[in-house]
Amino acid sequence: MVGPIFNAVYDPLPLHIEHFLDQHQRVLFVAFGQHTLAKEHETKQLLAMLLHMQETHLIDGFIRGSGTSHLPNHPSAITFLTHGGGMSLFEALYAGKRTIIRPFVHDQPANAFHFEHTQLGGYLNMDDHNGIDNVIQKNVDQYQAIFQIHAQRGVDRGADLVEEVLFISVESV
Repeated sequence: MVGPIFNAVYDPLPLHIEHFLDQHQRVLFVAFGQHTLAKEHETKQLLAMLLHMQETHLIDGFIRGSGTSHLPNHPSAITFLTHGGGMSLFEALYAGKRTIIRPFVHDQPANAFHFEHTQLGGYLNMDDHNGIDNVIQKNVDQYQAIFQIHAQRGVDRGADLVEEVLFISVESV
């Protein structure tokens, strides 16, 4: 495994978002990437679901990201609702965040299936502290460590592998 290779450092959060996160403990971060367009009825369903989750105290707030996700690495951002694109999933695992995937196109349905199958995400009942949440959070914590370790040397490791392949291919000619 090489990487993931992505920005491990982001610009600071805008002050109004940081203030919002500081005032809450269980925030759901919602971002569907820059190319995903939900239909109007899907947007209404999503908004109704988010409001229901807040009214029933599963979450105490939610934030919608614009364009690319840039998941806030803040302790109160507890769960990430995403389209399931590769970079969003790498970012969620790197930050150690539970993930709910609403796939739209391309590799996203397969990513969602993989996350649910490996118990890294999928549908979560955030009030169930003894059930699937603990299993998912334990798995996410393990992957977080792996992703952070690999991200530290991703570029160097990639270069080493390219050199190894080049050396082997030259020697075998």
